Amino acid sequence: RAAEAMVEEGMEALIALRATNGRVEMSALNAEERELVKFYSGAADTWQQVCLVLSGSAAGCDAVALNRPLAMRADAKLSALLLNGASGSVYDDAFIERFRRAFGSQAAVYIGGPDAQGAPALVVHGFDLPGASELSPGTRIYTGGVEAAVEGVLDGTYSPLDFRWFIGKHSGVGGSRG
Repeated sequence: RAAEAMVEEGMEALIALRATNGRVEMSALNAEERELVKFYSGAADTWQQVCLVLSGSAAGCDAVALNRPLAMRADAKLSALLLNGASGSVYDDAFIERFRRAFGSQAAVYIGGPDAQGAPALVVHGFDLPGASELSPGTRIYTGGVEAAVEGVLDGTYSPLDFRWFIGKHSGVGGSRG
């Protein structure tokens, strides 16, 4: 609470000094003031996020936010983005179309975090599929297995909502980055 109060006081003082017609121009701020605004904005973006930790080390952990939904369907463009990322070519057009048929009308797509948003999406689920790996032994929480997930949804073994797709992640949480 003390840190929250300090940041709020700093923002109120900054607005009182630098605002014109209720707006603050970033170019009018000094480096310290810009850093405060960036910190405040970043805190607002992550307020009350619930994250699944994917991996951890002394350098920090990687995690995805579970409560930042983005889409409930996957059209052709989103399907390609989920499978190949912003500039990749992991999967061909035929597989992207199979994915769209599997997840086009129902999909659970989330913003996992601000890092690696250009990479292919991460799929999280509860099935020991070919190509999938368990996060930690005994958790029955798996990542990967994209091809088996698509085929399983298409053949009716699984529901599209049995799978969660995450664009981006939080990297280095708790490490030197914070």
